[in-house]
Formats: sequence, C-alpha cells, structure tokens
Amino acid sequence: LGRPRRWMRQDAAESLTMDDLIQHAHYWLYERHILIPAERTLRDLARSIWSAVERDLLALIEASVPETQLARADALLSTRHESSGMTVLEWLKTPPARHSPSTITETLAKVRFLKDLGAHAWALDVVPIEKQRAYAQRVQARRPVKIRELNASPRTIGLVFFGSFEIQMGYAVCGLIEVKSSLPAIKNSTVRIVSKFV
Repeated sequence: LGRPRRWMRQDAAESLTMDDLIQHAHYWLYERHILIPAERTLRDLARSIWSAVERDLLALIEASVPETQLARADALLSTRHESSGMTVLEWLKTPPARHSPSTITETLAKVRFLKDLGAHAWALDVVPIEKQRAYAQRVQARRPVKIRELNASPRTIGLVFFGSFEIQMGYAVCGLIEVKSSLPAIKNSTVRIVSKFV
C-alpha cells in the first residue's frame, strides 16, 4: 500500500472529512486499476493518515495561537454571555436574523469579541479555506455539551477554526449589509455604526 498511502497523505491535506478521504481513495485506486483493499484495511489506513493530519494541524495552531488564547477559546464552551443568557459559543453560533441596524450591531459585537480573543491575528492561511470551513461547520452543528465531550485535540482544532472563520464571516456580513441597505434610515444607521467600529 506504499503508493496509495503516499497519495492519500497528499489528498488528506485538502479532504474535508475522513470519509471523503476514503471515497477519494476508492476513485483513485479504481481509475488506476489497482486492487482495492478490504474496506477495513482502507479505513484503518485512512484513520492513521487522518490522525497524522490532525496532529499537524494542532502543531500549527499551537505555533500560531498563544496558549492563553487557546485557553480562552476553550472557555467559550462554558462562559455565559451577559445579555443573551446563552454560553458565549451559543451566542457566537446564532446567525444574523435579517439586514437591519440591530443585526449589524450584534454582528459587530461578535467581531469585537473575537478580535479581543485574538482570532483576527491567527496565522492559519496555509490551511485551505474549505478545510477551515468544514471544521467550523462541525462546531456550528454540535451542541456545546457534545463539543465538550470531544478529546482535547479535535476540540481545540474545531474551536480555533470556528473562531477564525466566524470573524471572517462577520466582516463579510457587515460589508454586505452596508452595501445592500436600501432604506436611507437603515443605511445612515449602518454607516454610523461601522464608522464607530473602524
């Protein structure tokens, strides 16, 4: 399995899940008329490669994100958000309701929070944006109690990519609302709010 292993290591850098990696391996082996190994053998190989990829991601994160910020990111699971009554993570996960001054105010509050956490400075650009999004979406889809149950490494990876991706989306949402606001009152309020932020 030397040749398939080398190819799967390369593909794992961009695959979004381990199941994707296995599916890609099936296609790759089939197209090259290479005997496809038993499913358990292929899955064990994929699991080993995926674990190595996540170790590399964790090493990148630990080299890029200060330990104090990692601890604060982990605390998002249990810290209560003052005005909403939810955990901070649940508050951050709440999508914007509609295009309005209150929506942009809430979005900017989230952006400020993530900037204070340090998410805007995390140097994670070497990781494909789709892979970052996939990790962020897994956090988005899970309840905080389920995220707490994860082992420390996948939990850290998920929370960091969630924070990094959310601040990027926050900037994008604010820009979209500012551009698309058509009513003068909304547009003026948006400009005032954004000008305070920047």
